[in-house]
Amino acid sequence: MFQLALLPLALPLLSGPQPTPVTAENAPDSLAPASTPVIQDEAEAEAPKWTGSLLLGMTQTSGNTDNFTSAIVFDAKHETKDDRYTVFAYNNYSTQDGSLSERKSGLGGQYDFLAGEDYFYFLNLGAEKDDLANLDLRWYGGGGFGCDFIQTEKVSWSGQLGLNYFSESFADGTDNTSLSGNLGYDLEYRMNERTKFNQYFKAFPATDDVEDVFLRLDSRLSTNLTDSMLGSIQYVLDWDNTPAAGAERTDQRLVISIGWSFGR
Repeated sequence: MFQLALLPLALPLLSGPQPTPVTAENAPDSLAPASTPVIQDEAEAEAPKWTGSLLLGMTQTSGNTDNFTSAIVFDAKHETKDDRYTVFAYNNYSTQDGSLSERKSGLGGQYDFLAGEDYFYFLNLGAEKDDLANLDLRWYGGGGFGCDFIQTEKVSWSGQLGLNYFSESFADGTDNTSLSGNLGYDLEYRMNERTKFNQYFKAFPATDDVEDVFLRLDSRLSTNLTDSMLGSIQYVLDWDNTPAAGAERTDQRLVISIGWSFGR
């Protein structure tokens, strides 16, 4: 009887070593669950990020003529399924035979709330100055409604309509302040994987004077020379129907530059 009682205790020893239970710590790679960091990395890779470019242009000549020109253009965009941010800044400076021939700078931005599949509400703010046009400061701010007319792989085209507070202060001490309309469109045509054409149009007509209007048409052709380096040709036309005394209504500039893109 004593020998039979010891039989259950001896069976594990006779059957050899018992397998170790599989746990999260000792599971082989093929059975181990996917690690959390990998999932986090994939989510971060798919998260929206800022895209844009920084462009620089510079020319200097000496001898029969002594000229210097420089241009800096920056723009960036961030878009999610709910909203969109765009910002820009620029500075143009040039001298001819030691005399100032251009000094113009500006910055601004816009926030779009994507309320539907094809429309949005926006808030915008911007400011600029132009020494040769005797413009100490031009600034505007307001909001309104916009619509995405076309959104395809090749073409993006949207328009907007709103109201802005619009103010201009000139070097002769005069100023011009009004509630203005905000009309415009934003067009992008992607010719191929490297080259695209952008055009922005803005109009600020005063609500109390039909002759008081400021227009801007900004056209740019850019192409990626490498994965991050790009070249650009930009043409900007400004038209102010009520400029400072002695200044021209029309102001044009052509900028050829090279720079870097980010977030592609």
